[in-house]
Formats: sequence, C-alpha cells, structure tokens
Amino acid sequence: MTSSDKVNIVSDLLEILDEDPTLKPKGIETREWIAPFIGCKARTAQKYINLAKGIVPEKTEVVIDYSYAVKILTDKLCTKVKINKGKATIYFNDVEDLNNILERMGAIENI
Repeated sequence: MTSSDKVNIVSDLLEILDEDPTLKPKGIETREWIAPFIGCKARTAQKYINLAKGIVPEKTEVVIDYSYAVKILTDKLCTKVKINKGKATIYFNDVEDLNNILERMGAIENI
C-alpha cells in the first residue's frame, strides 16, 4: 500500500468518524483506532492523519556536504574515512595500521 493510498484511507476513516463518532470506542485515541486499518503504529498513523487534514510538516532537511572534510582526513591519515550525520568513521586493517593513524593524529608519540 502506497503512502497516498494510506492518506486516502485515513481521509475516508476520518469522514466516517465525523458522521458517526460512536464507531470509535471511548477512551481510545483516533490515531490508535486508525492505525490497524493502515497497518502501522499510532505515531505513524498520526502522520497520515495530518496529511489527510492538509497539515504539512515544516521540517526542512539540511544536507551537509562532508566531502571536503573527508578528503582532508583521508589525506592526513592515509586511510579510508567516512562522515555521516555527526559521525566520523576511520578504517584500519590491523593494530599497526591503527597506531600509524593515531601517530598521524598526534594522539601517540613515536617510541
């Protein structure tokens, strides 16, 4: 079932509830009542309820290009580096490789 199918179903269910509110048991939230009809949890059902009512979330996703930082770290550390959502991953093969990386970072001194 596509997202638009779910929005349509939720819209129909909301109209049915407007016509006959007794269909929904007392003490249960509308989103909890709708969730099984579209096969999701109540929080996800709320998203579809909002969409059916025309409420659009104001979230704007900020895309950050980390390629420059990845290039600098890769060149400096001489190893593969990935950066994703505030997390940097530095790859190494063995303990000797790790020690070389730490030495390039200035984290350990030459012995």
